[in-house]
Amino acid sequence: MKYFILACVFLCAVQTVWAQEDEYFVQLLKKGNGRVNAIDVNEANTMLLLGAENKSASVYDLNSKKVVFEVEAHYQPVIDVKFSKEEDVFYTIGDRSVKVWKIGDEKPDKIYTGTLINMTSWSITPDENYFVASSYNKKYCYWEASQLKAVKEVETGHKKNMIAVAISNDHKWVVTGALDTSIEVWNLQADKRKHLLLAHSRPVSCVEFVNNNKHIISASHDGNARLWDMESGQAIKMYLGHSLPISSIAVNPNGKFLLMASYDHTIGLFNIATGERIHVYEAHEAPVLDVVWNRQGNGFYSCDKDGNVMEWTVPDKVFVDFYFGKKIASELEESKLLLPRKKGEAKDVYKDRQTNAEKLKNKLQDKYYLEYLELERTFIIGDLIEN
Repeated sequence: MKYFILACVFLCAVQTVWAQEDEYFVQLLKKGNGRVNAIDVNEANTMLLLGAENKSASVYDLNSKKVVFEVEAHYQPVIDVKFSKEEDVFYTIGDRSVKVWKIGDEKPDKIYTGTLINMTSWSITPDENYFVASSYNKKYCYWEASQLKAVKEVETGHKKNMIAVAISNDHKWVVTGALDTSIEVWNLQADKRKHLLLAHSRPVSCVEFVNNNKHIISASHDGNARLWDMESGQAIKMYLGHSLPISSIAVNPNGKFLLMASYDHTIGLFNIATGERIHVYEAHEAPVLDVVWNRQGNGFYSCDKDGNVMEWTVPDKVFVDFYFGKKIASELEESKLLLPRKKGEAKDVYKDRQTNAEKLKNKLQDKYYLEYLELERTFIIGDLIEN
C-alpha cells in the first residue's frame, strides 16, 4: 500500500512539474493595469481583443506580445467584445450601443442602437446576421445586422433586471437570465415564452445554447452551473466546485467541455456530459471576469479584475490523468521501480530506476491516451440524466 501511495506521489509530482513548466503552463501575457471585463481571440489565433472598465477596447498581438491598437470605444465601461469573421473587424458592447470597428480606425464603422437603458449582456449568431442584448429594464433587444436600429424590444417576465442573454445559432430562440435567479426561454419569432426555469439560488450571470440548440447551460452567482433540456425544460446536470459567483462560461469547439471563470480566482474545466470537474486552473490573484477558448480547443485565455491577461494550455494528459491516473499509479507500483533505495544499492543504479520509472510513466500515458479517445466518444450531452 505504501508503494501505491509513493506511486501516486510520484505521479502528482510529475503532474506538478508539467503544470508549472510545460503542459499546464500559465503565461502572463499582459500585466494588470486596470480591470479587463471581456476577452476574445481572432480566427487565426494571432490577436486578442480586450474590453476594459476604462471604456477602451484594445487589440493585443500574440506574436509581438504588445498592444497594437487601442480606442476609447464607449462613454461607459466596455462589457463585451468579439472579433468578426471578417479580418481586422471587431465588435464592442457598452452603454446603450453595439459598435463595429476596423483595426486602425479611430471611429466606428457602424453603431447599432435601440435600447434606452444600458446593456448588460450581448449575443450574436455565428453568421453575424442577428444579435440580441439584455438591459437593466427587463427587456431584450433584437437586431438584424442590416439595420442599425433594433428590430424589436421584448418585455420579459423577469421580476428583476436581466444580466445574461443568448441567441440560438438558428436565431429562433433567446434565453435570458436575471437577478431574480430565474431563466426564461423565448420563441424569438412569436415573442412567446416557452420556459420559465427555476433552480439557481442566486442571480443568473451566464446563459448559452449548446449541442445544436438542444440544451442550455446556465451559470450563477451561487457558484454552480446547470444543463437544461431545451425541449422539456428539465435540469439534467449540475456543475459544482466554485465557491463564489461565476462570471463567464465557454464551451470548447468540440462541444464537450466547459470552462467556468469565477470570482474565487479560479477557472474550472468540466465534462459537459458527465458533470465531472476535470481540473482547476489557479494562477489569478483576483476575480476572473472572462474566458475564451482558442480556435483549436487545446488552450484558452482569461482576464481578471486587476487587468491581468493569461494564456493556458489544455493538453490531452489533463484528461488522461483525470480518468486513468489511478491505473497509471497502480502499474507504476507493480513495476517496483519506485521502491526506496535498497541498502547497498549503487547510486547510479537507483538513478537508473528513477529514469526508467519516468519512461514507464510516459509509456503508460500514451497507452491510456488511446483508451481515453475511446472513452471520449461516449461523452454525449444529455445521455447521462440526473434523477
